[in-house]
Amino acid sequence: MTPPAITVLMAVYNGGSFLRTAIDSILVQSYADFEFLVVDDASIDDTPEIVRSYCDPRIRLQVLPRNVGQTAALNAGLESIRSPWIARMDADDFSARVRFEEQMTIAKADPRIGCVGTCAWFFRNDPSIRDATLTLPTAHEDIIKKLLWSSPLIHSTLLIRTNDLRKVGGYDLRYRYSADLELYDRLTTFTRATNIGKPLHGLRRHLQQDSYSLKAIRETVELLGNRLDSERYTRNQRATIRASKHLHEALGAMSERRYASFAAHVACSFATSPSLTVKHIVERV
Repeated sequence: MTPPAITVLMAVYNGGSFLRTAIDSILVQSYADFEFLVVDDASIDDTPEIVRSYCDPRIRLQVLPRNVGQTAALNAGLESIRSPWIARMDADDFSARVRFEEQMTIAKADPRIGCVGTCAWFFRNDPSIRDATLTLPTAHEDIIKKLLWSSPLIHSTLLIRTNDLRKVGGYDLRYRYSADLELYDRLTTFTRATNIGKPLHGLRRHLQQDSYSLKAIRETVELLGNRLDSERYTRNQRATIRASKHLHEALGAMSERRYASFAAHVACSFATSPSLTVKHIVERV
């Protein structure tokens, strides 16, 4: 049996509160040649029952015997995918109906491209009510520049060539919160990435998120430190990375109310790269 063009890959743990909105947005996509692989990371809520309640042959549920975290759960799903493309989706997000159609149009038009993301909007309860829009660079070269100091791609929007993701070894299990950033470092070294310059994905804001938790910040600081230990960056690029590392360390200090350390790291960042420091602060605000 010929596999579909896309496998939608979702790893979910206790996502019952938001899951139906995410699933429903995928099942009505205008581009219909896909299967939907939901990897349940040993949820203790009604997540598996919600997935099983859908009588849609495109949905495939993989239940893990124990909780391993999103990074390992995504790798577990990757092992069974036969489609040439993988579309990421998070259990608390929402995809516009034409997301896959527009991404596949871009992917088919340029065989050099192995990663297609989109811009996005933020919402709280209703995806049709937009709090704000997140704009990202569209050209590969601009994506590489932004990757030095921030995330130029939204992980849950990505359409990735399956062979490319396997070629780099999938997701790095050392990272639970920053695995996407670490992946971009490896993925963009041999395949081109782009973003569609309009919001085709909704990012839900809610209290259960931990993208900016202290653990996530520490992982990002570690990742930036690893970049500084690498020989692949120029002097100017290293200055950008160093400034970003100071700013993330400042975020960590602020969350722990170490205000003197916060001020010191911001000052070091500004001394290293004034323009980047301002950009970073504006982006966070």
